[in-house]
Amino acid sequence: MDNSIYLIKRIPVHVTIKEFIIFFEYCTVKGYRRENRVRVKNFTKEEARKAFTEWADKQRTMCNATILHIEELTENEQIIEV
Repeated sequence: MDNSIYLIKRIPVHVTIKEFIIFFEYCTVKGYRRENRVRVKNFTKEEARKAFTEWADKQRTMCNATILHIEELTENEQIIEV
């Protein structure tokens, strides 16, 4: 039987979380058009778009929300080591 010790070295994995500002336009329940913006933290721009659409579908007073522009904030980037 082999009594040698195996050392497993852990490789650090970094996850980068970015912050995006999403500019969007929507209709109110009464039919008025509004423009607004919201901050979303996520991994990529596509994931932020998906998170926004899920959030917008749950809002009671908004309908027909469309994304006008997505802007990435580079100074608020977080790196988390897993």
